[in-house]
Amino acid sequence: MKKFIFVACSIFFSFNFANSQKDTMKLSSVEVASGKGAVASGLYGYATLANKKSSLMLTLSADDLEVTYLRKFAKGKVMAGVNGGYWYNVPYGSAQFIWNPTNFFGVFSWVGYGFGDPGTKVEIRPRFYFSVQQGTITANKNFSGSYTLIHYLDNVPQHIGNVKYTGKVNENFSFYTSIGYDFTKESQLLQLGMVYRPGK
Repeated sequence: MKKFIFVACSIFFSFNFANSQKDTMKLSSVEVASGKGAVASGLYGYATLANKKSSLMLTLSADDLEVTYLRKFAKGKVMAGVNGGYWYNVPYGSAQFIWNPTNFFGVFSWVGYGFGDPGTKVEIRPRFYFSVQQGTITANKNFSGSYTLIHYLDNVPQHIGNVKYTGKVNENFSFYTSIGYDFTKESQLLQLGMVYRPGK
């Protein structure tokens, strides 16, 4: 019930916020991904609204409900904002920073704090949840590679390498597959996804 209320409120807030912008936000993309990735694992759904100055993304999975608002700076090369929601039924808040100085290289930083132990109980006192630091090199429109460093609670830091291939189905649909390796857990990662972008 709590998840349903959060999702309903998030959708209501998002569309009202989008419509209140001077430059109205419009649907930018809808994405579905499944498998194990560097940051997310399982079945995920994403819906992004955007305009020239900002973006608003809703994220939904079995254990993860998020809303992310990012503002564009430096002619779109920098995006920064806030993210929050429920992670294993415990509320959290975080900050995100994205820097793309060129078309070939980008940096993603995400740090969050939560209220309680994920999957157990909610507490008033906030505690460190996670830190995700990622660097990505894009070879061309189809191939990219990334390195991700993840600190999660008191766990041993994870070092993950990943290669991603993106292909175009038609003007509106594209797909991607990413193959990675978790050097800390010594396990292979595989993720598949489909992205829909409305026509102009």
